[in-house]
Amino acid sequence: MINVPEKIFNREFEEIDVGMSTLSFFKKEDLEKAQIGYKYDNKKDSIKNWKGEEFVVIGNDSALGDPIIAKVDEEEIPIYSMFHDDWSSFERVAESFEQYMGILEMIDKTDLHRRDKIIDLLDEIEEIVPEESYYYWEDLINSAHNYLTD
Repeated sequence: MINVPEKIFNREFEEIDVGMSTLSFFKKEDLEKAQIGYKYDNKKDSIKNWKGEEFVVIGNDSALGDPIIAKVDEEEIPIYSMFHDDWSSFERVAESFEQYMGILEMIDKTDLHRRDKIIDLLDEIEEIVPEESYYYWEDLINSAHNYLTD
């Protein structure tokens, strides 16, 4: 059984639509099985390049299957993402689980059709995340806007 902090399951939503993508979060009872294809192969053998047992896939991007990864051995539970099977893209996207979910709530409340609202949202995000994390959010939001307005 994978041991993760309970607060990962105490969230306001199971998924959020962001343009053409839906960011989905696994339920507690589905978490072990959800590691297959990311952390483990179909035989439940560890995938060679996986970062370590402290990294747990807690959700994914439905459009491409990109994992949402929590580092569960730190109190703040930083959140990472990567392109599926591309470790060179592995990056921290939020300093904590709360920060990650807070940004998703901000996105959910923003009209992603309106460029002026997106600019305001990105300015807010830029102030709360590290510089290297900002580009993840900028790309996610701009992709959603382009999808919704094309």
